[in-house]
Amino acid sequence: MLALKTSSERNVFLLYPMFDFSANQIMESIGSLYDDHGWGVGKDDSLVNRKEKESFDQHHSSPLYGEIMPAGLQHILDKNHMNAASATCLIDLGSGKGKLALQAFLTFPNLQWVTGIELSYERFKISKAAICKLYYLNQKYFALNEGKDFIQLVLLRDGKRKLTIFNGNFFDYEMLVRGADIILCETELRESNQSKFVQLVKNMRRDARLLMYDSLGSFPEMKHVMTVGNHQYGQLLNVKTKQTNVFLQEIKPHDRYRASWSEKAKFGIWKVLY
Repeated sequence: MLALKTSSERNVFLLYPMFDFSANQIMESIGSLYDDHGWGVGKDDSLVNRKEKESFDQHHSSPLYGEIMPAGLQHILDKNHMNAASATCLIDLGSGKGKLALQAFLTFPNLQWVTGIELSYERFKISKAAICKLYYLNQKYFALNEGKDFIQLVLLRDGKRKLTIFNGNFFDYEMLVRGADIILCETELRESNQSKFVQLVKNMRRDARLLMYDSLGSFPEMKHVMTVGNHQYGQLLNVKTKQTNVFLQEIKPHDRYRASWSEKAKFGIWKVLY
């Protein structure tokens, strides 16, 4: 158990790993790394300037922004949903300011690789500053690697656990997605990118778990997907590929999760079967 300092001004600490932290304790400790940047609201794109909006358009991406709250993420990552306690690799597609990745990294010591990918450079800069702050306040526990488009925090105790945030388009990181046990995509996907995302789904590893902000079944490419039947948790979809069939099993379809735009936000959670 490590005592990590998260604020030099208010003497705020968190215990790593923070298994027993309440959602409010997580919000206070991680939030103190972010200065004046609190949890974002649903349609807040104020951090995206005109140049970045043009970049979003070029990548057929949406600047829509919101965040899953700490209590919501605790619910999502529990054993009845994403089961993060049994995973090794988690990736957040559209990681925003990095709070979700930080919470996962600091809560589950079994996660060897936690990765976030964010298209907005302004949001990436905020996550980079928060990780740098955590590092500089706790240098005896961490090493820091950084470049123009990434930052990486390494736990010195074993040298294996890594939290990495990239600035880029997550479609350019397909190999990382392929290796992940847990894939979180709270990003709104425009129709022109939906077929590309379905290709990502087809290449996900067996037993991987996928969280979606959008309804996967509404994508045009999914219109001809066979609904095999209703499993005890939810529907079971058969996605045909050139090599084999990928079955997606829906998990807890009626559950709702706390997010910055709603106390009862809906996300689709799927388990990849073959």
